[in-house]
Amino acid sequence: MTLYDVLSAEVEVVIVGLTGSIESSVEGLDRDEDLDITPFDSTFKAFRYLEEQDPELRDSKAVICDADLLSREGFLFVHNLRRDPELCNVPVIAIDRTGRQHGPTFLRNGVDDCYRAPISWRILRTRISQIREYRLLLPDSCEPVAPEDVFAIPPGKRIFDIAFAIAAITFFALPMLLIAAAIKLTSPGAVIYRSKRIGTGYEEFDFLKFRSMIPGADKQVDQLMAQNQYGKNGVFLKVKNDPRVTWIGRIIRNTSLDELPQLFNVLRGDMSIVGNRPLPLREAEQLTSEDWSERFLAPAGITGKWQTSGRGKDTMDVASRMTLDIEYARSYSAFEDLKILFKTFGAMKQDANV
Repeated sequence: MTLYDVLSAEVEVVIVGLTGSIESSVEGLDRDEDLDITPFDSTFKAFRYLEEQDPELRDSKAVICDADLLSREGFLFVHNLRRDPELCNVPVIAIDRTGRQHGPTFLRNGVDDCYRAPISWRILRTRISQIREYRLLLPDSCEPVAPEDVFAIPPGKRIFDIAFAIAAITFFALPMLLIAAAIKLTSPGAVIYRSKRIGTGYEEFDFLKFRSMIPGADKQVDQLMAQNQYGKNGVFLKVKNDPRVTWIGRIIRNTSLDELPQLFNVLRGDMSIVGNRPLPLREAEQLTSEDWSERFLAPAGITGKWQTSGRGKDTMDVASRMTLDIEYARSYSAFEDLKILFKTFGAMKQDANV
């Protein structure tokens, strides 16, 4: 595709965090033949959408995002775009609806421009064209992401994670071998269950657990939604006396021993010992909204505030769980992690068969 082809192609504008208030932020919004608008209520959903696009069409995308949302989530969305070789040239323009944001901060974090609302759509369209042409004319317009722009587990926390994981694996080596043998002898299928999870900074990784369900359990999710303790339309799925759970599985789930393989996730750097629980793809896509994207700024963890405050309890609703996640993301520390870790031992035994 030539530069002329790219610049003359129809532009799709991905609007993030302005859903329901686009007209009050952008004046003269028109949807003519040169404009295609796709709104999202969270940066996570927008990023997943852009990732899934045909690589040849990504140069025809542009992003307009609420400035307060970008700032609140530490510019995670923009950093993820700029570090992706297929998306790094996508123009990103922030709209400041509060008057509290500072343009230089946005430019330093990879945003191409920032305007105070309300702003003319004509101006935005002209600016998007200028940014696209500028980026596409540069041979290497994708600059490497600086180490400080990519989230990493703090060094002290990482050292503790590695030491704790090695000690725990050594201590639980024999029980893990016995659990693996029991699963293999009593149920067909793999000993380790792997699933895709979304962790820190929207990173996707293979999440490890001892298999506690019958093979093909994932295909029965729709049939069990009517029994979901979060409601039949709930994002999370928890079912009392889940028929998919094997008898060995019920034991290891109720004692949290099924989580032991996640110690290897910790060694690989996918997770921390303490953090926010990584979400399955389905839950992340349905749950993450403008208000809840902050949870992904904290390390993904084996245990956390949710587990020690309401794990296995029928009273823990989705909003309460997400509030705990955001509280942890805003204020986690070594002292907070130690408190959660000590509480974890008392929360390992679930009160309910879920």
